[in-house]
Amino acid sequence: CAIDEEENEEEEEEERKRAEEEAAKQDDDSDKSKKKKKKKDTAAKILTDALKPAAARLCIDSHGNHAIQRILLKLPYQYTQFIFDAVAASVEDVAPHPHGCCGIQSRLDFPHSAARTHLVTRI
Repeated sequence: CAIDEEENEEEEEEERKRAEEEAAKQDDDSDKSKKKKKKKDTAAKILTDALKPAAARLCIDSHGNHAIQRILLKLPYQYTQFIFDAVAASVEDVAPHPHGCCGIQSRLDFPHSAARTHLVTRI
């Protein structure tokens, strides 16, 4: 029947449109997720680049040590390695200080990594 064929064609057209809309929505969600991750990575890079020259000094300051601790807890390893390196390079200055000693102890609690091993060797 011609009417049934028209209805089927209309249903198929609607189905195709829904599938296209769903695919477009998934692409948008994927793009948003990628942009969010890129923005987060960019922010982490900016933060670590800004703090890198002062990392050892921050470890012996009460407020700076708190900031360093938060960075270690919140950022992925690739963005925190500079802290281990800075402390290892200045271990003689950081270790005797109360905040620095506490910071070193907390860094030793982190999972094994090349940066942690380097710090242990320097101690």
